[in-house]
Amino acid sequence: MFRLVRAVGRCLGDGRVLAVTAVLLGAGWAASPAHAYVYWTTGAFGTIGRANLDGTGVDESWIKDAGTPQGLVLGPNGEYIYWTEPGVPDGATGSIGRADLDGTGATNGFTSPGYYNQRGVQDWVAVNTAHLYWSEGWYNPSTPPEQGWDIANANLDGSGENDYWLPFGTKVTAVAATDSDLYWANAATNTIGRSTSLGGDVDESFITGADDVTGLALGVNGAYIYWSSGGGTIGRANYNGTDPNSNFITGVDDPRAVAVTAADIYWTNSNGTIGRANLDGTDVNERFIPDAPYAGGLAVNDGPPGTASASPSSVPFGTAQIHTLGQSQIVTITNTGHGVLAITGTQLTSGDTGDFEIYENSCSGAEIQPGGTCAFHVLFEATAVGPRAATVTVTSVEQTAPLEISLSGDGGGAAYSHQKLTGLKTGVPKLTFRLIAPKGAPAIKKISIRLPAGLSFAGTKSNLADIKVTRSNGVSTRFTATSRTRRLTIKLKHAARKVRITITSPELLEGKHLERRAKKPHARVYIGLSLVTTDVHGTTTLLPLEFLIAPPPTFHS
Repeated sequence: MFRLVRAVGRCLGDGRVLAVTAVLLGAGWAASPAHAYVYWTTGAFGTIGRANLDGTGVDESWIKDAGTPQGLVLGPNGEYIYWTEPGVPDGATGSIGRADLDGTGATNGFTSPGYYNQRGVQDWVAVNTAHLYWSEGWYNPSTPPEQGWDIANANLDGSGENDYWLPFGTKVTAVAATDSDLYWANAATNTIGRSTSLGGDVDESFITGADDVTGLALGVNGAYIYWSSGGGTIGRANYNGTDPNSNFITGVDDPRAVAVTAADIYWTNSNGTIGRANLDGTDVNERFIPDAPYAGGLAVNDGPPGTASASPSSVPFGTAQIHTLGQSQIVTITNTGHGVLAITGTQLTSGDTGDFEIYENSCSGAEIQPGGTCAFHVLFEATAVGPRAATVTVTSVEQTAPLEISLSGDGGGAAYSHQKLTGLKTGVPKLTFRLIAPKGAPAIKKISIRLPAGLSFAGTKSNLADIKVTRSNGVSTRFTATSRTRRLTIKLKHAARKVRITITSPELLEGKHLERRAKKPHARVYIGLSLVTTDVHGTTTLLPLEFLIAPPPTFHS
């Protein structure tokens, strides 16, 4: 979801500019804080100025050679900024200019020009997701002279221009639009009118008692309509036109335009400053931007509502031994928008989701205030050798496109094969298995084996476990367990990439497994081992082994 606050202005005979703002709610634009700016026109200088939303970074010539720009409006998709270029009585053309939102690609003739003595004195402009709207003043110098005002429209690409679309008998001093409605100010009657965005259901007196309106703004929360007045006030009424208050903010220096965000009200002053106040009308600062000479038209874009931003945006875990939990990584989600961010979900959605795990998650279901954060931890445990990847998807109420965080890692370390259990009938079971370090993985230096509860490698001196470790070059080393233990650690004198281990121990078939087979003589019985290898770099790998005992041996009481 995005929100743009847009404004346009009108030029008076003495060069002053009256302006109007409109607000559009929509979807599809995810701006960063860098897209949050205050914009204004300076008709006397032929430029469009810009400053950061906090009033710093003032650039009075952000767009140069803009003719004599008056009205100003931001496009609905966060791509363009539009301004009006009024005509003059000597026949100079009036048109609408457009530039990319980064200030490039500026053109003063975006729409087809009109002539002052016919039509096309474009002073105010508004926009919704389908159309541009602007007011036109026309003049016919015949005897007796004829003049009038209307609102024209065109498609967003400038095509389909429709003059005299909505004619008026009095001067229109402000225009604003949403997808459903169109609003304007009537100079002669001190009223604010409204119609549908298609020009139907015209109500010329939607709001009465709005004296000397110079700008019009639609509240982003859909609760209020605001207007600036040449009498030095900011007015406000309910969105349905009731309870108008022309003195909502007083003591303003001849405001020319007004714009509204979710938190603040902005206006341009005739003394070359830009003011700001809280949305409830408190904390008035007439010199919020103190140096904006000839500021007229006004537009403010404070970015999207709640917006999720991840740090880091991708999480590489590097190489980790398979079946081994590595160190967790923390992902912090920051709300870089201007409104509350309601996070609806944080989950693994694609890729090798079984290799990653989210835990200690404070984000899912959280409502994050602007500038606030939440966090979650991610663990990586490779289930196979080689590249592993997955995606964490963070969804929220405010953003139609979820935030995606890429996870990556490589499974390395030992793998095993050729495992078997023999010697069951003789009563001297023998476990044999082979360890293999995959291509590119470090060699094996140490092996730790742990038996399940109830089993041990040796019981008495007459029942010793015999361990034989054979390297790939055929060299074997023998160990003998001299005490009862469930854990056995084998340190290789020389690191090896391939190791075969044979364990012969009578007591492998004792303990709880013996009892289980006695109760169920034909049951399929497994022996499970926990095998941990350590490579030359000290990285460990857990390899759970499971041996099937089949057929079950016969035991005599």
